[in-house]
Amino acid sequence: MDKSHCKKQKRYSKEFKEAIVLQVYRGQASAEALRKRYGIGGKMTVYKWLKLYSYDGEQDKLVPLTKQNKPSKQSNEKEMEVKIKELQKSLFNARMQAEAYRVLLELGKEQYGVDLEKKFGAKQSDD
Repeated sequence: MDKSHCKKQKRYSKEFKEAIVLQVYRGQASAEALRKRYGIGGKMTVYKWLKLYSYDGEQDKLVPLTKQNKPSKQSNEKEMEVKIKELQKSLFNARMQAEAYRVLLELGKEQYGVDLEKKFGAKQSDD
């Protein structure tokens, strides 16, 4: 069999893989962008590396996943549900705060005749 047309599989060091994964987790670049930048073969290669690690954002470090510490699909789903609820609560609070500021600005305008709202756009001349 002629092997001249077969692609040779590249091997990447553990340090290289971790550096790529860390950049993805930090949001510095997408997996696809890094794959193209470094000429990493295989469209799924970086995604496979991502499955090998979790990211500890507080300590800014990668945690290798083993069968012992790999979260189950069920626990991942529960964690995601908790995170979604936290984000929904945070969004609700932000909306309530924005509404409170809007009401405060209206009251200031009505009671004191002071318009505290910043006007955006081109500056108007007094001509």
